[in-house]
Amino acid sequence: MITAPTERKWLTCTHCGAKHSIYDNTANCNGVFLKCTRGCKREFELIIEDGVQVSKKSCPADSPRTVHGMS
Repeated sequence: MITAPTERKWLTCTHCGAKHSIYDNTANCNGVFLKCTRGCKREFELIIEDGVQVSKKSCPADSPRTVHGMS
């Protein structure tokens, strides 16, 4: 069913809570990575399901990286 956008909301950084962009209540999105441009400067994944931002703190850029073969 197609619905018309009736509300606009702020997208916020999932790490520091800084406002980033605006989306409407009909948006659906995943697999898009953004960089916080105000607070923490960290990368986070944009996930919007049925017009609601879903917080997902774990991000490939946040996990500790190991170099194999080096100690």
